[in-house]
Amino acid sequence: MRTLKRAFLILETLAGEAKKLSLMEITEMTRMDKATCLRFLTSLEDIGLVRRDERTRLYEIGPKAIFLSSGFLKTLRVEDRVRPYLERLTAETEETAFYSVRKGSSRVPLYVYESRHVTRTQVEIGVPVALTNGCISRAILAFLPEQEIDQLLKESIVPATPWSITNPKQIRKSIAEVRAKSYSVGIREIAQNTNAVAAPVFNGDGVIASMAIVGPTERLTKKACEKFGPVVRDSARKVSEEMGFHPVEAFGYTGARKASSA
Repeated sequence: MRTLKRAFLILETLAGEAKKLSLMEITEMTRMDKATCLRFLTSLEDIGLVRRDERTRLYEIGPKAIFLSSGFLKTLRVEDRVRPYLERLTAETEETAFYSVRKGSSRVPLYVYESRHVTRTQVEIGVPVALTNGCISRAILAFLPEQEIDQLLKESIVPATPWSITNPKQIRKSIAEVRAKSYSVGIREIAQNTNAVAAPVFNGDGVIASMAIVGPTERLTKKACEKFGPVVRDSARKVSEEMGFHPVEAFGYTGARKASSA
């Protein structure tokens, strides 16, 4: 099992970079000694999972790995993978949970699992919401490349409620907090009587969606939002893994690596 984990760590390292890597770079990033790393690279190259440029002696993901990943994507049914986690979120928090995907400069709610409480927040499926509007959108916005964030913040931001954050400087401050915690809290931002908690969902290319819970302010208080923040974050992390996002252990799960390298 340890051998398999080391081989997979090398593949993760190569897949997570937008360039070919030298043996020295791979050993530093995986924290393996040179001889061990070279042995694994040679074996992975023999079966087509890694390819070495004979001229530069740099390594990259091989054609077999690309073939395997394409097979995974063909069988990936997003709804089947997301719904179990939404159901668990609702069971643990007793609030409505839903999943929104990024579409350009907006997010679109696709899947929802409603709270069993009589008083609950209704989620409008399929209705686009700007990425600059509310904490659920900011869970995505915070992990986009800086250039994209700059462009989005130049556009007009229409408040949904009097509590909506529309000042670009305040949004940037909130983005920093989201990046630090990997979840976002919104108090009366999307509706006057609604609070929310959201976390980003990634695939191999970066942030693609957000997972959130919403509920009435009298039940999902600010204190409750902070309590459930790590719960939502962990669910989003598990969905990210289902989508093929496996960050290199040296970086941990913060999403910051994706945001900075995109």
